[in-house]
Amino acid sequence: MLARDAQGRPFLDFLRAGCTFCRACLDACPEGVLAEPGRSPLAEVWIETGACLAHQGVVCVACKQACPENAVIFEGMMRPRINEACTGCGLCVPACPVEAVAWSG
Repeated sequence: MLARDAQGRPFLDFLRAGCTFCRACLDACPEGVLAEPGRSPLAEVWIETGACLAHQGVVCVACKQACPENAVIFEGMMRPRINEACTGCGLCVPACPVEAVAWSG
């Protein structure tokens, strides 16, 4: 979700929502400085295994259900990881009930 910082600069706030690649940011940018979004990852996304419920033996698939690219896979039933299909859209970030999905970008 697009948000603005204290100086008014826009940024993607993955804690509230992810990017659907809808191109609304291109339309909203009056300066035209944004490039056409591709499918290269917007951010690097990973699962903090120490905080992840599934890695602790609890049945949880919230991140997998939120992923439109099917980039969250489970090794066995309790070890989710993010594979190369990830676009970095961040939709899995707010879906995690314990904030175990992290990102940088």
